[in-house]
Amino acid sequence: MIRSRRKKKSGSFGVLFSAIVIILLLFCIWQRVAIMRYAENIRRVLHVPDISSVLHSMRQETFGVLCMKHENIADDCYVFDRDGIVFGPARTVVGDVIVRIDDPSAFIPALGQPMIESDAWANLFPVIRFLHDDGVAFSTVSLKRAQKELAITLPDTGTLIYISLEFSPERSLRALSELAKKTSLAGLKYIDLRAEGKIFYK
Repeated sequence: MIRSRRKKKSGSFGVLFSAIVIILLLFCIWQRVAIMRYAENIRRVLHVPDISSVLHSMRQETFGVLCMKHENIADDCYVFDRDGIVFGPARTVVGDVIVRIDDPSAFIPALGQPMIESDAWANLFPVIRFLHDDGVAFSTVSLKRAQKELAITLPDTGTLIYISLEFSPERSLRALSELAKKTSLAGLKYIDLRAEGKIFYK
């Protein structure tokens, strides 16, 4: 009888302990959800970036700069990484080590969000890499967001290079490199790479 009572007591204690643990876990989960909702509301009111955006900005390196062009007021510039994700403001843009892209559209960049649609970014990335790695001299790079194309201005002569973001520019950029070997790009009025697999110039 004594052993039986001890077994019943230990069994009851185990059930009670398990119930307490489950209740504590549920309470912790509920409390965490409530805190997260409260923090999210505060973040929205204060316009503070979420934790993921902050961590993203801490570990990413600048690949390019996007500047929103405004009339009569200073441009708003933002840095983006190799994935095309905006991760912070750019206070100053000096030199040509980092490619600056001017955007006159009404697009509003947001931290932790893409600077352009993923399909367009896949085609914009090699252009930025080409300008940076191949040492092509340029004065401005303008993004025509609605048309999904770039207009690159060469220094001194103002020669324009038009590149479409509707398809991969790899072949067009190779053609541009070959053209540069045969003739001076600065001596041309424009170079049009907006037709896939073709190059027009004047």
